[in-house]
Amino acid sequence: MRKSVLVILLLATACAETYGPAGSFSRTFMGGGYRDRQIDQQTWEVEYSGANFNSGLVNKWALRRAAEVARREGFPYFSVAGAGRDNVGNYAGDKYVGASVFVRLQVRGWRSYEERCKSGKVVQTTINCDLYDTQRTLANAP
Repeated sequence: MRKSVLVILLLATACAETYGPAGSFSRTFMGGGYRDRQIDQQTWEVEYSGANFNSGLVNKWALRRAAEVARREGFPYFSVAGAGRDNVGNYAGDKYVGASVFVRLQVRGWRSYEERCKSGKVVQTTINCDLYDTQRTLANAP
């Protein structure tokens, strides 16, 4: 009886995803999480991975991490210059056990609204401004 309760608890815990960095102790068993790397003084690549059945949440967490990086680096605004997404099947031996989704964002930080949106730097788009407000994004993040 105890053994079956323990197995059920472990399975329930494994299915619950939480926000956090990839490679941390808790992620060793659950997988997923964020990674980021700086490209230049104003640009970073942010990646978030998680279970494919939670792909909407993985997208939101990637955007949340982008806002955290922008805040850490002192940028009140950021834009997403590029985005990518991959689905990868996971196997335990030869048995398919689900898929992971990897969302990658190339993020550029901006010091002011005018620097980005009033300078003619928004090109090849029909929108007036593609900026995210860092604080507002974090306040609305899951």
